[in-house]
Amino acid sequence: MDIGALPTIPRNLKNRSLLLELTRNLKDPKALLLLGSRRSGKTSLLYLLLNFLQKKGISRRQILFFDLENQLIADRLNQMKDFDRVPEFLGSLGADLKKRIFVFLDEVQYLENPSGLIKYLVDHYPNLKFIVTGSASIMVKSVFKDSMVGRVWKFYLRPLNFFEFLDFREERQLLEILEKAKDKGWEKESESLMFFRNGYLSLFEEFCLFGGYPEVVLAKSHEEKRLLLSRLYSDYIRKDIGQIERIREVGAYNNLVRLLAGQIGQLVADSELASSLRITRVTVNRFLFLLGETFIIKLLTPYFTNSRQEIVKTPKVYFEDPGVVNLLIDAFGDLSHHPKKGSLVENCLLCEFVKKGIDPFLHLHFWRTKQKQEVDFVIQEKGELIPYEVKYQAFAKIKTPSGLQAFIRRYKPNKGYVVTRDFLGESQFEKTRVFFVPTWMASI
Repeated sequence: MDIGALPTIPRNLKNRSLLLELTRNLKDPKALLLLGSRRSGKTSLLYLLLNFLQKKGISRRQILFFDLENQLIADRLNQMKDFDRVPEFLGSLGADLKKRIFVFLDEVQYLENPSGLIKYLVDHYPNLKFIVTGSASIMVKSVFKDSMVGRVWKFYLRPLNFFEFLDFREERQLLEILEKAKDKGWEKESESLMFFRNGYLSLFEEFCLFGGYPEVVLAKSHEEKRLLLSRLYSDYIRKDIGQIERIREVGAYNNLVRLLAGQIGQLVADSELASSLRITRVTVNRFLFLLGETFIIKLLTPYFTNSRQEIVKTPKVYFEDPGVVNLLIDAFGDLSHHPKKGSLVENCLLCEFVKKGIDPFLHLHFWRTKQKQEVDFVIQEKGELIPYEVKYQAFAKIKTPSGLQAFIRRYKPNKGYVVTRDFLGESQFEKTRVFFVPTWMASI
């Protein structure tokens, strides 16, 4: 076992949009903590960083890589209770302690005291730069205490966004047009976007069916994609959940996940879930917490200003990846005949917003009144409210949906969006500009 040696890096690794942000922070003394679900591409992103460092002329001797899922490697580091032994250990592996050393720790939750280790070494050995990953947010939070404030930059790697999806599929022309629209504004590229709308639509519908996990996107056949999603979910149950805590009610846990997959985009009440599954509300809320912390679901909270007229507590449920939804409800057929077509597209859009960095706890919500008027998403951006309503259907003429009309009357936003299947247009309701944009353009 060659501890610390650089792994064999696969050829032709696809770029990830997060890479640029990580490279900008390599000179900073703080450790880089990369969180994300299993198989979201964290290790591949580390490989991209390794390539970047070597291209910058960093000697291989100054880069050490520890795969902590290898129990022998984790045990070796855990034996070093005296943290001052760690630099000596790195030196014994060939690193020059007088120069900058880059230490990669893949799946840091397998260490017994990663918080204490990294805190001490960041404080006392500024020439050591740590780049670490973790798959379960709850576990990393439990070991990275408040003492790490000011010593760690935290990043989240999620499944591919639609731009990355096009890149992985080598759809160069479609990607280039979409990137121009992102930089210059979709209005200037609308002619090109609509000329290729059939191509965008076909790929976006595949994206909604099978999701954005990198190896699933790269799989050649639908059957292989389904198999990979099944393995991914099995690994999640066996490794992540099994490692976090022993769940006695495994059947109830799995049933809850399947129940939620059938309710994407809907309000979820813990009392109703508990009644359906015949478990306690405490257990339901514990399961929901675990599902959120392990990057499986996302609970979206309501936007409100009037507690008497608007929903203020009950969240809506979405999944971090639509492919997992379709695996759980066994619905990989044509999207036009999908039993949850509208909700699935809504889920995809939610994922795209989150991948853009819009915080679902602070800046991304839904809106619903007690009279059931609703808007799918409300983004709070620079003091402005921007409502989005998903209508994945053909439009014969422009018509602002009733829920969006109600929101506009109450909050008077400058602009709002109707997300369509393949229709592009603009109208005005009262003093609000309403843009009708196809799904693949909605997150630009």
